[in-house]
Amino acid sequence: MMKNKDFWPYLALLVTIFLTSLAALFLNLGTSASLVVVNLRLPRLLAALIGGAAVGVSGLLLQAALRNVVADPGIIGVSASANFFALVFGILFPSLYLGKIIAAFVGDGLTIVLLFYFSQKISPDRLILAGLGLNAAFSALEEVTGQNGMSLATSNWTSSLTLVFLAVPLLVAATILAPSLTYLKFSDSKLQSWGLEAGKLRLGLLAIAAFLAAAATASLGPVSFLGILAPQLARLLDSKGKNQLPLTLLAGSAILAAADTIGRLALGDLSATLLLAIVGGPVLIYLLIREGKA
Repeated sequence: MMKNKDFWPYLALLVTIFLTSLAALFLNLGTSASLVVVNLRLPRLLAALIGGAAVGVSGLLLQAALRNVVADPGIIGVSASANFFALVFGILFPSLYLGKIIAAFVGDGLTIVLLFYFSQKISPDRLILAGLGLNAAFSALEEVTGQNGMSLATSNWTSSLTLVFLAVPLLVAATILAPSLTYLKFSDSKLQSWGLEAGKLRLGLLAIAAFLAAAATASLGPVSFLGILAPQLARLLDSKGKNQLPLTLLAGSAILAAADTIGRLALGDLSATLLLAIVGGPVLIYLLIREGKA
């Protein structure tokens, strides 16, 4: 049974999501209010909530599997590769929306395979550098295409419901595998002595993380730093780590929805990705300094 002190972090995040949702839907409505809410704001809010949960949980799984607290799908090439493959497919076959999603999964999977291979050869710190290199390469290739990918601003019912259809089963799978996050805090040799295959466990978490990131990227475009911010907020709310995954899920939803709403209503339609970068950059630097001292 959940203790009272364990309940408060959930309540705080749920209240934040509720208040943010009200603001996102109903503040600054002009003419044709009902049409704006139903056709524009509601699918955008749905995409932010589900996409935020997907990216946040993806970051948590990557950090556990790669044993590095700064692993984020938006900065180690996972989201960038998914976006690039989706853009290229969209150029070649612009009318096949489902094909763009499949292409995003293929690109995402390619990067995960490379990261898994590198993780067997180099240290976690160097692995992040390799991921940054992949991110830079795929981001440059995106610029070469001259195309703009999806974003929260372009969300519609088709993209939002597709995201729900793809992400929710993956979030359920991640929740089922949540206890394995604790195991990966131990060394591979220790896990093997307990009869657990660390490589397969890590690969399974990487696969779910990749699919979550691909689903979100295909609908929202790359969202950097959320995969760091959401797990870190969850750790602040739950220092013992008992409820890390569900809190990360809620934190991801709350952060992305809040960033999108604040950027749109209070900061002259500043995109959520830019606002997250402004906040997430200093957090990343702090974590790198803290890990360096550890």
